Amino acid sequence: DYDLQLSILRSKKNHLLNGKKTTFADLSFRFPNVIFSPESLAAIKEGADQRRQLVDDLLTSFNPRNADLIADFRKALKTRNKVLKNYLGGLTDKFETIRVMESLNPLFLKLAADLTWQRLEALRAILDELNQAMKSISQKPNVDISVEYVVSGANAMKMSFSDIENSLQKRVLELSDAELASGSSLVGPQKHDIVFLYDENDSRFYCSQGQQRALILSFKMAQIVYHRRAHGTYPILMLDDVLSELDSGKRDSLIRFLGDINTQIFITTTDFNLPDSMRSEDCAVIKVHEGQIEGART
Repeated sequence: DYDLQLSILRSKKNHLLNGKKTTFADLSFRFPNVIFSPESLAAIKEGADQRRQLVDDLLTSFNPRNADLIADFRKALKTRNKVLKNYLGGLTDKFETIRVMESLNPLFLKLAADLTWQRLEALRAILDELNQAMKSISQKPNVDISVEYVVSGANAMKMSFSDIENSLQKRVLELSDAELASGSSLVGPQKHDIVFLYDENDSRFYCSQGQQRALILSFKMAQIVYHRRAHGTYPILMLDDVLSELDSGKRDSLIRFLGDINTQIFITTTDFNLPDSMRSEDCAVIKVHEGQIEGART
């Protein structure tokens, strides 16, 4: 048994595991999970940030220690952005800023290349499962789903690690003046994009909203199957008010899929009319009203 606690004080989060302070990265390693949410279902149409988050959520299934890599990159990016922002705000001169940037760039570029490579490896690994899941949901056995990982306008899916390193180093030199002028980092995986192709067409423009949601749902289902294949166990599943966002066909497909998974599943919903197939003697129901637990029953 594990006791997990989260406290938020003035925007600072503290994680506790059995009463001892821990990190989000460590929790992700100990308790791998997959989250279905309305935000994730809208990833294709909402923008590159959502699609990058979708892939970064996948990375901990691909390799649990990628949570540390993501955290380290974000720290390096934050430090780099602070230096650029200070220059733009007149707090440091150009000579000093360039000197500091040159000292930061080797670590930043290494982490950027490592994170980019891990994203590419994860996307390549999940592609077969993604296609199988999409064929099941769409009931179209011939549908073809592929992915482009866009770096500086080019598809990097077939790039080698050295190609990634060289591309990042080249862009840092090309955009150094632009970064000083903008006060932010313009190079790195925080600027990359992921494009899902539906029968070789860009799903952002070609697919209906229903098809886009089916794609993301298939991506999450593929993530679960991949995790089971790679690690021998299923991740914890969290369905955050997502059932109401799906039409009956997609909801039934998801429920059938979840019925074959032997793991712990958490469902949050404002609509208590759960499908009968999701009710069982193992299902605990916890009602929350105005932030307070009113009671739990089986």
